[in-house]
Amino acid sequence: MTPAPTRERLPDTRKSLTHKAVIDGGQGPVSVFLTAGFYNDGRVGEVFIQIGRVGSTMRGLIDDFARLLSYALQYGVPLDELAEKFRGANYPPQGTTNNAELPTCTSITDYVLRWLRSIDRTEAD
Repeated sequence: MTPAPTRERLPDTRKSLTHKAVIDGGQGPVSVFLTAGFYNDGRVGEVFIQIGRVGSTMRGLIDDFARLLSYALQYGVPLDELAEKFRGANYPPQGTTNNAELPTCTSITDYVLRWLRSIDRTEAD
């Protein structure tokens, strides 16, 4: 019998980083606000994503994606594996970004996971 997975909860007080990205995909710029919460060792353990259009279907789906991503990280799914699975996900908004390190993206999920990968273990000092 396979043991049940266990959830590693984040500490009650934790460091976080908030980042604003702008994706300009030809239909006007879309602002995306990302907040990542860190474990004490610097691993990303939770993600919050805010995009425009309160009440829109896209906002609801992105909120659910962030919640699912947070649970996956807390249950031990490696961030690198998640990033590979969503790499190149292709849907709007997509295009150029305001981030010189990630100058283009093929979707919000593509951008979010590549950004998380870039900050994992580096910003929690």
